[in-house]
Amino acid sequence: GRPLSLTDVVSDTTALLNVVEQAFRRQQELLPRANLEERGYFLRDGRFFLPDNVGMSREGMVFYYNPYEIAAYALGPIEVIVPYTELGGILRTD
Repeated sequence: GRPLSLTDVVSDTTALLNVVEQAFRRQQELLPRANLEERGYFLRDGRFFLPDNVGMSREGMVFYYNPYEIAAYALGPIEVIVPYTELGGILRTD
């Protein structure tokens, strides 16, 4: 009956960050080593970050970036879905 925080669902947020960044880069068609800031994305202290809006769907974990959160308003919101199969060992089982 209470909202869950990310740490209630995930055991390793550092590993999750890496998985989400890889999925983000694939979705945005960016090379693994491409500099995100040079490509026009907004980072925090020059580093990729997880959004505040995270949820679960049938397909996987959903990471929702609002307009201006990681990219220009013209790109609109960016939704990254990471399939559960890519989250092995990261999701809590308890």
